[in-house]
Amino acid sequence: MKRLTNLLGSRILKTGLAVFITASICHLLGLSSIFAVVTAIVTIEPTVSDSIRKGIVRLPASAIGAGISMTCASLLGDAPITYTLSAILTIFLCHKFKLDAGILVATLTAVTMIPFTPDHYLFAFFTRLGTTTIGLFVSTIVNLLILPPDYSKRITQNILDGYENCSIILSEQSTNLVKGTLTYNHLESQLSMIEKTIKDTLVLCEYKREEWKYHRFTKKEEDLFQFECNHLKTLKQIHNHMQNLFNVPNDRKFWCEKEELKVITGVRALSNVLKNPLCPTSNNHLLLINELDKLFIEAKGSKQQYTDSGTRFVPEMIILFEIITINDLIIEVANRSTQNTSESRSKIEA
Repeated sequence: MKRLTNLLGSRILKTGLAVFITASICHLLGLSSIFAVVTAIVTIEPTVSDSIRKGIVRLPASAIGAGISMTCASLLGDAPITYTLSAILTIFLCHKFKLDAGILVATLTAVTMIPFTPDHYLFAFFTRLGTTTIGLFVSTIVNLLILPPDYSKRITQNILDGYENCSIILSEQSTNLVKGTLTYNHLESQLSMIEKTIKDTLVLCEYKREEWKYHRFTKKEEDLFQFECNHLKTLKQIHNHMQNLFNVPNDRKFWCEKEELKVITGVRALSNVLKNPLCPTSNNHLLLINELDKLFIEAKGSKQQYTDSGTRFVPEMIILFEIITINDLIIEVANRSTQNTSESRSKIEA
């Protein structure tokens, strides 16, 4: 089963199972399964919470679609204008009654009912509404009980990928950053990719919170989720500081060659630490960052920290500040990881 899930994906398997159960129930009851199956296919959601919340909206929306379809079919018959009016009126009324989550199911119900409508319109209305309800109910139950999604692996992988991409940017651009030869177009696309990863991961975290409303979870899983959220928050902060870092103007005036080398070495050391943010930082890394601290303190005490207009800091000051801040965030992550590991070992030994 696990191999099949890895091959096809849990959502595809759940959709197939929902279709099979829905069609079987309709067959046993002697009902047409087409409307129920279509509903089951389009109502499998990423989370149980979405299935239930949207299911509550889709049921009355389907009733609107079925009612409009029967009315138009009884007045106009099976004609092109019938399909057109059914679709337009269904979408309009669903939107008017704030049933937007049910528009797709309602419109499909409305247009697919027209060619199958017999003379007994009221009976057809309740029959189609009943089969649609079966599809909604089955897809929700399948989503609740079968193969509940595990978002932890994707969340963790996204966070590690985010750190890795930050590391790559710092490594590739360290010399250009310090010497003022950055090309911003390429950097913008790289930083946007990290931002997208963070946003996608925030969505996964929200899915996971919603999923836990309907499934039990252990203290270990709760701690892991909190750990992931903390890392995601830190990654977002690092990304923000990197945007500041790579948006500085390209003019460099005050660093000598020796100072430039120190900063480049410090940035590359920072890049190496970002590859493995959960590991404790080495003494060598701390020594390199201390050198940047000294440069920053010296610059703060001189008149060189401001631009000629005196209204803002020179690029060199901004670069040092952002590098030191990113380093502080990474050390905080490493310390937090070490603390969590120690606590876990203590619990095991106890």
